[in-house]
Amino acid sequence: EIFKENLVKLLVIYIIITTEMFIFSFLPYLVGLAIDDLLNKKYNMLFLYASSLIIAIFFGTFRRLYDTRVFSQIYTNKALATIENLKKSNLNEKRIISRYGLVGVYSDFFEYTLPNITSVVIGLVIAIFMICFIQHNLILLLIPYIALSMSLHMFFSKKSQNIEYKLQHVREDISHALAENQNCADFINNQKTLLIKKSDLESINWSICD
Repeated sequence: EIFKENLVKLLVIYIIITTEMFIFSFLPYLVGLAIDDLLNKKYNMLFLYASSLIIAIFFGTFRRLYDTRVFSQIYTNKALATIENLKKSNLNEKRIISRYGLVGVYSDFFEYTLPNITSVVIGLVIAIFMICFIQHNLILLLIPYIALSMSLHMFFSKKSQNIEYKLQHVREDISHALAENQNCADFINNQKTLLIKKSDLESINWSICD
């Protein structure tokens, strides 16, 4: 729903992100060329590097100013619609308080997760291209490792998502217990345990992929 209702705005954001990441991915290579030029008392590549950096920063700044407005509006619209839908389903009001906050997860997916994925994919593609260009034999080592990394990432992400489902139930239990003036210590301790477990999984996932 979020994607369909905000198609044009999201496409503008992702086109800007792609351009920004594409430029940033080539900057290390341009730095090397600029240093080579400077050693020969030339400045052409230095100007190209500086220009590319300024353009990338301009795109990044504009994107951050624009996407905050877009995603704030998406969250507001969806949160209000979600509350109305949950009210119609006669859901317990304590559960509504906890669940409407989940709208932020979907909004954050488009604002943070998808741009990060885009950045990783662009970085990988350019890195593979540069390695093929400089030392093509290394590609035989890269492809199996990338496949392994992606498989492990999907495995750990699935486990992390399952913990997030459990955490949502615990958050609802805490909200309910607080509203009913009941003891929620066990729920809070359970939440702590699940958060640590989720963090451990994500740390392992990050270390492998990075």
